[in-house]
Amino acid sequence: MSTKEIALLRLFNAVQTESQSEFVFHVNDIFRMIKNGYILDPRIIPNQSLFSAIEDVVGIGGEKLNSSFHKSWGKVANASLFQLIAEQILHYITTYGFENLGVYDERFVYIPAEKLKLPEEYDNIPLVFIKALNAEEILNEIVSLGSSGVALSKQTLSDLMTVVKENNYQQGWVSEIQNREFRTLLMEHYNIVPSEPNAWLRLVITKLTRESLVIKNN
Repeated sequence: MSTKEIALLRLFNAVQTESQSEFVFHVNDIFRMIKNGYILDPRIIPNQSLFSAIEDVVGIGGEKLNSSFHKSWGKVANASLFQLIAEQILHYITTYGFENLGVYDERFVYIPAEKLKLPEEYDNIPLVFIKALNAEEILNEIVSLGSSGVALSKQTLSDLMTVVKENNYQQGWVSEIQNREFRTLLMEHYNIVPSEPNAWLRLVITKLTRESLVIKNN
């Protein structure tokens, strides 16, 4: 997968797609997703490269467990193929469908893990929902993160700039960003000259040192 696709998984547990068509997953793919701690939005067309990348970035492997995962589900025994498919549809309704209706609540997301006869250590695994986002939705997520007041790590800043550059966004949204380090990187990228002295100094330091912090990083 590309650097941008990896960045989107790290940032938002998301895959970029402009398609609104829904894909019906093969039962073996469902097993693989649940076993590794995630489930795909039905608008995402799976392939081996995608599976491997997701499992590397957000999947569960031994001690690896993403704190943003959803809750786990109870036991359902002896499921038939028909039941597996029916429950897959039910899961989509309680995630993608409820989200579209504006009533999404992770407490009501449905997916029975035990029915797939997973090993005992997976009986209570939580799952992360890998979202399908288009370019505009991704930009909304970027603005929300950059305006949240949450401190952004160097890796997060790098991932954000990767997505911004790859998606060729226009600069009209930069003024909405409150995080100073991210805003400085955006100003450099878009060749925006800040009018505020502190912002100007930060931009100069970024250009000279490739660091966006005025205080020296340790």
